[in-house]
Amino acid sequence: LEAVVDDYSERVSIARNLPFSHTIDWSSVALFAGSLNCYSPSRLVSSNESPRQKPQREAEYSRAQAQALARWLEAAAETQGAEPCVEDMRKRGQKAFREALSYGPGGAAASSLLVELGVMAERRATRARLQRGLQ
Repeated sequence: LEAVVDDYSERVSIARNLPFSHTIDWSSVALFAGSLNCYSPSRLVSSNESPRQKPQREAEYSRAQAQALARWLEAAAETQGAEPCVEDMRKRGQKAFREALSYGPGGAAASSLLVELGVMAERRATRARLQRGLQ
């Protein structure tokens, strides 16, 4: 089961950078826990700190993020009736890996890559047609 600390719905989010988004429905195989803006490095690391203090504060930031994610996952796991949903999501994730991400014998990563390249080529051709029409 994948957990992503980001908002799936935001236009500029990690969801835009997940691999093979035209092959895998990431919203059905990963938990999107929302952003952790309250743990922003800019809030925890001051520009007035000495270079020696910065690594320590960044480490504290990373620990805080990990702890917040752990608390969120624990709360999600304790939600009544969540276990079957989590199990279904885990199975969908394993299936998605086998069908789209596996690169071993019988894997489909090459096919998934070709699908993504086809979508990119079609978008580029559409943009070119639109630009020619606007000129």
